Amino acid sequence: VKRNASNLIDGISASTFRQIGDGDAASAVKRVTGVSIEGGKYVYVRGLGDRYTKTVLNGVDIPGLDPDRNTIQMDIFPTNVIDNIIVSKSFTAELPAD
Repeated sequence: VKRNASNLIDGISASTFRQIGDGDAASAVKRVTGVSIEGGKYVYVRGLGDRYTKTVLNGVDIPGLDPDRNTIQMDIFPTNVIDNIIVSKSFTAELPAD
């Protein structure tokens, strides 16, 4: 997927979750290059900040639970229900502008 993508993306798959033993999405996504976790639950992509971080699940935007942040708490998703996590690191026309 990464090789055939037209934009700059990175990610991690379910097979990697099982090999490493990550229990939730927050601990798994921090293994993606350029991504860190703030406060143990919020995704921070290097260079983008909180304003441009958005979580999409099966094509639907997920609103954040915290009114002061745009991101969602990633520690609420267990890795046993996730197939893969893809992080888009650049702006593209098919993604929402917010």
